[in-house]
Amino acid sequence: MTATEAKTAALGTVVYALFVKEQPALEAGNVNVPGALEDMAKLEKAAVGANADQEAAKRAQHAATERAVEAMRAWYVAVSGYLDMAIAAVGKDTDAARNFRKLRSDMEREARNLPAPTPVPLPVAKPAQ
Repeated sequence: MTATEAKTAALGTVVYALFVKEQPALEAGNVNVPGALEDMAKLEKAAVGANADQEAAKRAQHAATERAVEAMRAWYVAVSGYLDMAIAAVGKDTDAARNFRKLRSDMEREARNLPAPTPVPLPVAKPAQ
């Protein structure tokens, strides 16, 4: 069973403190307390570091998504403006302009007719036995 980050951190703190406080009793029961404390500290450091790496990756991914959305928007605005420029250049009421306008209409129509994404079923938890 995997515990949440908060539960793991709380348990780690409590167990570490227990080993410090009860070191004589644990050592009387043949527990290598210094080794256990060292192991717990090393594992905590690794977990905290890995979590920090994960959080940094999330922030970087969020920033990359924002940059991509903005770049796509800027691209669309530019090419749409260039299409308007082309339409104006050949004269708005010409056959060429009507054909140019069809480019935008065709793209919008295709976007509306795209199939809906196929829903993916959520996993169902298996009952405990």
